[in-house]
Amino acid sequence: MACAKPIIATSVGGNKEIILNNITGILIPPNNPEEMAKNIIKLIKNSKLREYFGSQGRIRVKAEFDLLDITKKFESLYIKINKKG
Repeated sequence: MACAKPIIATSVGGNKEIILNNITGILIPPNNPEEMAKNIIKLIKNSKLREYFGSQGRIRVKAEFDLLDITKKFESLYIKINKKG
């Protein structure tokens, strides 16, 4: 997503929290190769959809997963924990 590329992933683990289905990419059920193949072909054939998912993914990464912001949040958490100890 950071590279403005569309994502197709299975809806397991953290994927469901990161990828917004049909906005930043496509989430498919696990263990469903037919659905994966169908959606890969769908994106190959639809450049506008690829561009949309890619641009929305890039926007989401910049807004929600900025490295500097995440680092500051972890630093703040460590300081808070350390003060309690």
